[in-house]
Amino acid sequence: MLPPNQGTTIGPEDQSKQITITVWLNLHNKAALDAQVAQIYDKNSPSYLRFITMEQYKAQFAPTAKDVAAVTQFLAAHNMKVTSVEQNNHFVMAQGSVGDAQQAFNVQINRMMIDGKEHRVNGSAPAVAGKTGALVAAVQG
Repeated sequence: MLPPNQGTTIGPEDQSKQITITVWLNLHNKAALDAQVAQIYDKNSPSYLRFITMEQYKAQFAPTAKDVAAVTQFLAAHNMKVTSVEQNNHFVMAQGSVGDAQQAFNVQINRMMIDGKEHRVNGSAPAVAGKTGALVAAVQG
């Protein structure tokens, strides 16, 4: 969302226009990851400069294929088509209509003029309801 006086709202976006969105998934055990990273850089820690492998990261902290499947199901239920999934399951990209995106993420999408260029702007932060909401860190697009 833009601060006030950063642009001029033109009106709601055409609900039939296509939009690409990115759904970022929450990490697992984020507090443990943060603590482990802090220990890696703490000269007094026995874990100082002992980096974990990508396999360890994926097993302990990365979103799972099950998480991706739940988000994919949520998007499909809102007429959005998944176009790609990041290799470590951090995000899912999808396409659909503005109207479907508004319904899926409980948000109004408007057109706004900023520095002479037209942009799409959310009227509020996107939100995902239900069990899937716990898996989602952010929605962009």
